[in-house]
Amino acid sequence: IEKLSKAINMKLVVVKPDAKQYYGLVKAYMRAGVPNLAVPQDNITIATVYENLRKNNLKYFAIGGNFSLECILQRGNSHPYVDTVNIKDINKRFGDTPINNLPLLSSWRKLYDNKILKIETPRLLNYVDYNRDMAFFELNEFCGFEYYGGKHLENILTAFIQLYWLPKKFGVDKRTSHLSSMIVSGQLTREQALEEYSKPLYDEDMMNEYIYIIKERLKISDDEFENIMKSPIKQHTDYKYDKF
Repeated sequence: IEKLSKAINMKLVVVKPDAKQYYGLVKAYMRAGVPNLAVPQDNITIATVYENLRKNNLKYFAIGGNFSLECILQRGNSHPYVDTVNIKDINKRFGDTPINNLPLLSSWRKLYDNKILKIETPRLLNYVDYNRDMAFFELNEFCGFEYYGGKHLENILTAFIQLYWLPKKFGVDKRTSHLSSMIVSGQLTREQALEEYSKPLYDEDMMNEYIYIIKERLKISDDEFENIMKSPIKQHTDYKYDKF
């Protein structure tokens, strides 16, 4: 992102949420045993974007979601990031910090912004012949982009969720969705996908380092981490949730 913003001479604004409250909320999600640990980061990110859209009277926010690479998704391992009812209940039950300083976007606030304020989030990649490898090549040529090794591995938490949390605790390998989407969109053959699928999910040393960092940041002991991984799995709907 920094390389791209420099290449197009666009000001990059970095927003950091209250670290203690954010880490506390992520820890509450782990303790709750739900699949989508990315809800806190996704909600806070989009809440901040919408806040700036309203503040600056902007109507459009282009997002990178696309049909080519996301047309097939497995069920039962996600939950809407705008469900603030679920967020608050999970934090109330399992958190040890308040979340009053975190910007949150509810489904109703997002609906109001979309319908009344006319804020739109177009998926521009759906209007072009979007090819992943060509995008990597063009970005590398344009700004020196280097691929981080897999879909949704752009930071330590998302890598942990995709490669460790979902497979180890829920028996879900998200490569099934990602590779299937690439087959359907003509970017991989089934044989190529199976070859990719046969590779180990992660490097052991890398994951051990990521888990160490997560324990440090979230202030989770070794024993608690092991207990969390061994505890019964839950779905988000096992707690209070917004029925939209």
